[in-house]
Amino acid sequence: MYIPALRRVRRMAVSQRWDKLPGGQDITYDGAQGFEGKPTNYEWEYLGRKQLLCGHNSTDRLMEIKGKPGGGGCDQTYQRINCVILQFIPKIVSSVSKGVLFLDPETYNCYYAEYYDKRARPYLCYAHQYVVRKDGCVGIMGFLVSDIQRIHSSNNYVYNSFQN
Repeated sequence: MYIPALRRVRRMAVSQRWDKLPGGQDITYDGAQGFEGKPTNYEWEYLGRKQLLCGHNSTDRLMEIKGKPGGGGCDQTYQRINCVILQFIPKIVSSVSKGVLFLDPETYNCYYAEYYDKRARPYLCYAHQYVVRKDGCVGIMGFLVSDIQRIHSSNNYVYNSFQN
């Protein structure tokens, strides 16, 4: 994997799906954008629905608030959504015991994701915000990943580079 911050290529084991990415990131391979893993490696359970404030149908012009990046912190882009809640439990070796995803009922984009360690304590929390592009497709605008146990977070504002 090429790591831009180090300007180096680093060898990484793809079998360690829940290891954090290098360079101080809190993002994991299978946890990117809520869930990026192989569905058959996990046991799934539908937990119902819950109304949450989510970064839904945002616009890229609201990313900047008085010259400072807003990303997931811009309250003008949040709407009340009746989210679908899914829980997964890994069948593979992982550092998480379970994960809970809060999904948009129309697009199934993941607004929030919670991951728990082997002792069932909160471990990582993802918060995503989506933007409607000019072509009508929905893309991720940015997200915040928090490591609750280590009191650390990584924010990513990917809209301008991801959609380019």
